[in-house]
Amino acid sequence: MLIAGDDGRVLWRLGGKHSDYILEDDLHFSRQHHARYISHSPRRDVISFLDNAAGEPEKDFQPPTNAYSRGFVVELLRPEDEPMRARVLKEYKRPDGGLADKRGSMQQLPNGNVLLAWTDAGYFSEHTEDDRVLMEGRFLNETRLGTYRMYKSTEWVGRPTRPPDVKALGYGIGFSSMTAIYVSWNGATEHRTWKFFSDGELLGSANRTGFETVFVTTNGTGMVRAEAYDINGEFLGSSNDVPTEYANGWVPVPKDPSIMEIGQHLEDPESMKPVEKNPPVADQAQPVEPPTPLEQVIPQDVAPQVITNPLPEPVIPIDLPTDLYNNPGNEQVSIPPDFTKPFYIITLVIPSVIGWYFILRVLYRSLGGMLISHRSYSKGYLEIPD
Repeated sequence: MLIAGDDGRVLWRLGGKHSDYILEDDLHFSRQHHARYISHSPRRDVISFLDNAAGEPEKDFQPPTNAYSRGFVVELLRPEDEPMRARVLKEYKRPDGGLADKRGSMQQLPNGNVLLAWTDAGYFSEHTEDDRVLMEGRFLNETRLGTYRMYKSTEWVGRPTRPPDVKALGYGIGFSSMTAIYVSWNGATEHRTWKFFSDGELLGSANRTGFETVFVTTNGTGMVRAEAYDINGEFLGSSNDVPTEYANGWVPVPKDPSIMEIGQHLEDPESMKPVEKNPPVADQAQPVEPPTPLEQVIPQDVAPQVITNPLPEPVIPIDLPTDLYNNPGNEQVSIPPDFTKPFYIITLVIPSVIGWYFILRVLYRSLGGMLISHRSYSKGYLEIPD
């Protein structure tokens, strides 16, 4: 329907029960979408739209008006003193022969091609003027994703107002470590090159690769920043400075191996601190006389004695779960288990009581049977008759 913009009058209808145009040839359609003017004159209009052609026969409503969906270019003729007529100029068939049951679009491209969106799973196709299919595509997840309309443009330029997103991750330990920098700029279309900086120093550059670009460096990094440049080398924008994150607890190490001491624990950040190569020399202390020999301290007339320093008894915490400890003399001391604890009662005492019960019961029955047999034999019950 064409609606007047000033007062909302219906100027004409195309199709339906009250069409103002006589539909010629194969022009029939239903559930159409995306009607657009291609040209306009007082006696002739050319429009385009997507003919979904779908229906709901399972609900006894209108059946499909065609076996497949298609795109139409339609001519509307309004000759003077004659009925208005509509006829098909061009038709573009859905490549897979299916029906777009809802939504959809049809776009005339500047080079004469047509882009059609069939909506199901994002299915779309591009056709030449004579309906030769140049391209088909759809979303990978066909059950979850769809689209309403689809457009193609070679002139649109994306200039985001927010800065690029950057993340730096450090990997490895020691001198085989590296930093991976990930950068993206959602919506931007003009950047071609990234430059990467750490604490104001240039680390290197990389060409843009798809939505996200990865740059790897073996240089030590602290605060990292990425800058975007266009094909002519003009600056476009910069990310914020972000700190390098070290994965899985890895920590950066000094670059110079000479300042690392052998035996430092790489897992302990405190032990990763640089060691001074030439520590300051302390003030010279007064010389200390050597100790007096032992034989000069003990009088000669005293019988030699063995001087001992008995070690104290080891203090064993009773609340620890283990029962073995090492004393200063490298001798193991065994702590007897506490059988009053529920663990020992459940695992040792109760099974033992049950086991002895059955053993005594078997012995009782065996002894009882032997006594009964003996009494029976003595009374002659077991004698064999002649």
